[in-house]
Amino acid sequence: MQKHLLHHKPNPKVSKKLLLASDIIGWIGAFMLVLAYLLISFGVLGSETVWYQILNILGAGGLLFLGIVRHAIPSAFTNIVWVVIGIVAIINILR
Repeated sequence: MQKHLLHHKPNPKVSKKLLLASDIIGWIGAFMLVLAYLLISFGVLGSETVWYQILNILGAGGLLFLGIVRHAIPSAFTNIVWVVIGIVAIINILR
């Protein structure tokens, strides 16, 4: 039977502690991304502030960790791109 790229079964070798940790880190990451969106939407932070980018990098990093542990490849890919965008944005801001 052929495995489909977008549908992976959970790895049975992953410990329950790691799964729990990834869920907690993923929820924290999701909260940080929503917080960043809320703060920019209401004008508390601007998109060209380091704090906004840090919230995005940390939030996407948390969801990236969750995506890797849970084998959610599309989510992991999206969050890699999100982290890279945030890092490049910080570099540009600090120039």
